[in-house]
Amino acid sequence: MSDPVVCSSCGESFAVYPVGGKCPKCGAAIPSGVRSEPKSIDEEILRLSEKRETCPTCGKLLPIGSKLCPSCRAPEVELPTRRGLPVWSKLLLVLAFAIIAGAIAFLYTRKWGHEQRVASVKMELEQARKAAAADKIREAVLSLESARNRLEWFEQDDPDRDVLLSEIESTRKELRATLEEKLKQMIKRDEVSDAQRFYEVEIKPIDTDRSLLDVINKAIADRNALQELRKSLKQAQKFHDEGSFAAALKEISTLRTKVQDPIKARGEAMAELRTTVEGLQTNWVKEAFNKGTALLDSGKLADAVAWFEMSRQYVWTTEVTLRRRIQESLYHISEKRVIGVTINLGPIRIVGPEGVRTDIATHLGRKLADEGFLMLAISGSNDPKASELVRLVTVNYKEEKSREFMSESGAEKATGTRITCELKVTPIQGGQVLWQERVTAETGAMGDVGRAAFNDSTLRQNAVNTFWRAFDALRIPNANLLP
Repeated sequence: MSDPVVCSSCGESFAVYPVGGKCPKCGAAIPSGVRSEPKSIDEEILRLSEKRETCPTCGKLLPIGSKLCPSCRAPEVELPTRRGLPVWSKLLLVLAFAIIAGAIAFLYTRKWGHEQRVASVKMELEQARKAAAADKIREAVLSLESARNRLEWFEQDDPDRDVLLSEIESTRKELRATLEEKLKQMIKRDEVSDAQRFYEVEIKPIDTDRSLLDVINKAIADRNALQELRKSLKQAQKFHDEGSFAAALKEISTLRTKVQDPIKARGEAMAELRTTVEGLQTNWVKEAFNKGTALLDSGKLADAVAWFEMSRQYVWTTEVTLRRRIQESLYHISEKRVIGVTINLGPIRIVGPEGVRTDIATHLGRKLADEGFLMLAISGSNDPKASELVRLVTVNYKEEKSREFMSESGAEKATGTRITCELKVTPIQGGQVLWQERVTAETGAMGDVGRAAFNDSTLRQNAVNTFWRAFDALRIPNANLLP
């Protein structure tokens, strides 16, 4: 048996020499007559496991020990030798990696620590707010102080430090406002000792500028001032009830000045007291004025002056209308411009005499007021109310029938009215007449006569309208009214 033929290129063995002299597997040329020497199994395994180089041109395996590629016939290229990095380079890489990893770990640890510190301060602030809401002032104060102390962990230029400091100050202000209101309420309830003890035990550590202590002192001062003012109010009311009107007005007016002081009169209780005092003072001044008016209507001018003077002395500057009325009353009396008026009524047609008397007083009062005089209604010159008056205006008024009128249809008849009114001015104590004038009016053909309802009443109203126009146009000379 002949030896097998072995391809030197791929190592494939054949029982017979391949046709054409080429390896059917890899196509390499197999020299004729070449036979492989018998080898042991160990040698063959070693041969097959031996590392083979590849052609750098076509990538196929080169024959063992061959410098020429049997596939592309390209000569063997000297392959580059692979060399590792120097040891010192490897050490530098390891060192750089260690530095970078350490820096990252340091920055992460620092950031984590910073966040933990911020969270710690915020936790203290939240505890302070909860304690304040639960009225645990001491715990709230301690939490705020702890939050403030923890700011020492931060650098001065750390922006988070400024934010946290702002939150601490805001919480501190809220707590101080709550404490201030609580102290005021305690003092308002006359719990002064409790307020002072509460300050010493709970509040003093947070009151670095002593402003809350000032709240207590001011509140106590306000309470004492309020008590004094209430005492004055009680005294004024006592004077009023006893009839000491001048003393009552003096006391209440002095008190009103005090309670309107914006610096001394502070607080809700003081505002309530101020409202009470202002109302009483105004009402008492009006009461004095009304007493003077009643005396004036009774003809007691001298007595009326005393009450008017009292009301003018204590009337408040803002009460303009009342002040004007008081001054006008004093002016009328001092200038002897109070005029006594007596009204004598004759026969009255259709309506009652009281209505006529009221109409005359209204028109005559308006006429005198336009001339700057005050009318005092009296029964006559012998009326006791006229004892302090100087002039008297006497009005003699009467109505009588006039001629008959026929309606437009000619079916109805009615009687008209003639009105006669005589006015004269005389001295109260008697003497000659200083001024005298007569006003007359009667139903005429004009002025709705004969239209609508046609009767004595409508014809009288026509005469009355004509009469008041003439009466209002009449003027009494001032020279005859003044003394």
